[in-house]
Amino acid sequence: MTNILKTGVVGWPVSHSLSPRLHGYWLQKYGINGEYLAFAVKPHDLAAFLKKLREKEIIGLNLTVPHKEIVFPFLDEVDEIARKIGAVNVITVRQGRLYGTNTDGYGFLTNLKEAAPKWRAKKGPVVILGAGGAARAVIVSLLEDGIPEIRLINRTRERADNLAEIYQDPRIVVCDWQDRAQKLNDAALLVNSTTLGMTGQPPLDIDLSALPRSAVVYDIVYNPLETELLQQARSRGNICVDGLGMLLHQAAPAFQAWFGRKPEVDRHLRQYILRKLIVIGLTGSIGMGKSETAKMFERAHVPVFDSDGAVHSLMAKDGAAVSRVEKAFPGVKGPDGIDRKLLGSKVFGDGAALKKLEAILHPMVSDLRQEFFEQAQGHDMVVMDIPLLFETGADCDYTVVVSAPLAVQRQRVLSRPDMTAEKFENILSKQMPDREKRQRADFIVQSDRGIRYAEGQVQQIIEKIRAEKDAGNRI
Repeated sequence: MTNILKTGVVGWPVSHSLSPRLHGYWLQKYGINGEYLAFAVKPHDLAAFLKKLREKEIIGLNLTVPHKEIVFPFLDEVDEIARKIGAVNVITVRQGRLYGTNTDGYGFLTNLKEAAPKWRAKKGPVVILGAGGAARAVIVSLLEDGIPEIRLINRTRERADNLAEIYQDPRIVVCDWQDRAQKLNDAALLVNSTTLGMTGQPPLDIDLSALPRSAVVYDIVYNPLETELLQQARSRGNICVDGLGMLLHQAAPAFQAWFGRKPEVDRHLRQYILRKLIVIGLTGSIGMGKSETAKMFERAHVPVFDSDGAVHSLMAKDGAAVSRVEKAFPGVKGPDGIDRKLLGSKVFGDGAALKKLEAILHPMVSDLRQEFFEQAQGHDMVVMDIPLLFETGADCDYTVVVSAPLAVQRQRVLSRPDMTAEKFENILSKQMPDREKRQRADFIVQSDRGIRYAEGQVQQIIEKIRAEKDAGNRI
């Protein structure tokens, strides 16, 4: 059997990366015996990780934040374009040596010329908003393409001045942020390289009145795909370029270097990448059948992350949290790991102790959750099994509540060893009432009508979510 060509992306965090989905698409399309993984590597572990590349038989890597700028000392050779940009996003391994380059500028310019084929650098000045790492790739690519003038504008002028100082090119003119609207006069291209306008970030406040209608407006943000800037520009007739194409085009040279095949960036790839991983939150009160419903999703080939199970594994024998929990709460360690009953007697009812425990467990659970998302690449949806989903405000695309009549719930719970009516009532008092959960849910699974009925409900939920996704109605 031919050896698998292994590649991947390195970042911290890295679960957000679209690269595994992107490269996985090309690998499957061209029938290449390769794999592209996601590696969550903390900054202080980067050097050691790269040192072991030969052992891992990896032929290449992408780098994402925060590694692109700090990786230089760990590479054997870095090309001129990466040094100009000040960042490496692609590593190729040849005979045990690590070669670094940067394809962000290539991705930016290729996307621009594809989306606006009549644009030419010589047509006029460009206004670039932002002076961070993305701006450097934009500046270098435009300077090399022959742009006559770059008006560099950043909210903090000092940062823009420092960037201009690095390149020492008379074509770069630094302007004040408050003058951004008037500096659009006679510009042939406007580029937003900031995060303003991205989902979860403040909007980009700019008046486009002075911008010629013949100018191209390019927003490197791709979440959302159609930012307010692009909406405003499109409404006045400007040609608009979104940031997704830059992401896709910057990946192509790396894929070709690693696998020897130049991949195609087309509308089918865009559509595939835009189909995001759907997160389904699964919850239900004690005794409702949530755990069994989670197994039904797994049997339907939907990966499930069990939050309670993650905590159990961390505190089981040889679990990653055992030594830290024992140090914080002496005497709770037993032969099989942390004695949860003993720990509970020390924690519950004591707010300060509970916060101390959460400070230990929450980051570890977060790491396990990140690993789960990395391993789920290639699936279109996952389930997060979260007992207190509504109480904790967990972020999910859909919510599924498992429910049964109170009499059924009571019978199930009281049949458990060491469970009493008093304990049951105490647990219920600390949870959101089932009726309220049902009202908040997108879907409800009735667990009192038999396994076959519940399995059918789960399958219907999966099919309906996929149908909504394909129609663009929800995601």
